[in-house]
Amino acid sequence: MTLKRTHILKQLESRRTKLLVEIETLNLEQKDFQRKHTTVTNKFKSIERQIKNLKETNLEVSEHAMLRYIERVMQIDLSIIRDNILTNENKLKIKILGNGEYPLKDKFKIVVKNNLVVTIK
Repeated sequence: MTLKRTHILKQLESRRTKLLVEIETLNLEQKDFQRKHTTVTNKFKSIERQIKNLKETNLEVSEHAMLRYIERVMQIDLSIIRDNILTNENKLKIKILGNGEYPLKDKFKIVVKNNLVVTIK
């Protein structure tokens, strides 16, 4: 073998060794990527199942729907309820004093914010 051929052979063997190391590194990275991909995919599927279960099993009724039921099905006049809360006496207090808590029948209080009764305590 000539010196030139020997030199070329050494270079090729060296490049082959480097490429083999690179292939092994890429194989390890590919396996790591596949593990991460599987983990994230499983988490995603778990969340999808949870969302599906919540949508299927947690049927709710809004307060608005309940109010309309009281008004239309039970035929209760809501203006009577409003008048029981906003008596003339309470209207006068709210007009003079503004926001706050005001007594209502039987130890209850109405809570007023910005001219709106927001709750009953």
